[in-house]
Amino acid sequence: DAVLLAFADRLKRAVRADDVVARLGGDEFALLLMGKHRAGELEVFATKLLEQLTEPIEHHGKPIHCRASIGASSCSNAESAQNMLKHADLALYEAKASGRGGFRLYDPGMWSGMLLRREMLSVAAAALRGNFIAPYYQPKVDLKTGEIFGFEALLRCCIPGQEPMGPDRVAAAFEDSTLAVNLSDRMVDGVIKDIAEWRAAGLPFGHVAINAALAELRRGDFAERLLAKLKKAKIPPACIQIEVTESVLLGRGIDHVENTFNRLAKMGI
Repeated sequence: DAVLLAFADRLKRAVRADDVVARLGGDEFALLLMGKHRAGELEVFATKLLEQLTEPIEHHGKPIHCRASIGASSCSNAESAQNMLKHADLALYEAKASGRGGFRLYDPGMWSGMLLRREMLSVAAAALRGNFIAPYYQPKVDLKTGEIFGFEALLRCCIPGQEPMGPDRVAAAFEDSTLAVNLSDRMVDGVIKDIAEWRAAGLPFGHVAINAALAELRRGDFAERLLAKLKKAKIPPACIQIEVTESVLLGRGIDHVENTFNRLAKMGI
């Protein structure tokens, strides 16, 4: 409450008497700047405002450090007040996605990006409902000997009547905590089933690497769920590798990620 009040006060002091400051809900505010403003002027205003908002807030003698992200839109590229607010919201989404504490001004490409993300989420949800998620395997080859020493499991959406789709067609789903976990569970289940069949048939395969998304690692129970599935299928942990992108090691939730890595490594993954 103290932070919200302090933010509101700073916003009111940053604008002119005929501008409007409103709280939309939660920790989201809106500013309506009257008159015509060029893109460069908006960026200068937003940069100064961000500097003011990042100043520590004193509360009971202790500093609270906060950051804000700003998305902006001009009435010149919106047919209505409602569209202007939608455009500003899309710009805010882009500002948050590109790194918190930034400013983005709306451009039409953001609208097409939003439609693409929506399509990705729809495809992922449909593939999960229809049980169309399957692992495809890419061999890992020793460049010195030419021997295959392991495989990487690649996610494919195999919707009937369509060519198998790679993870790029559902990339936005890996940012959604629920969909990311469901996709991971489906992939892990498929990989464990295949490994169990290969082991029963006496086929050497080395190991299988599985990609883990940030959304699922932040939950904190990724290691426990994976290890429980391996134990149930009687598969040694050494048969599995976990691959992550560098973005997993940046930003919030790093403590969960570190604990997960340590737990997995200790058990032989």
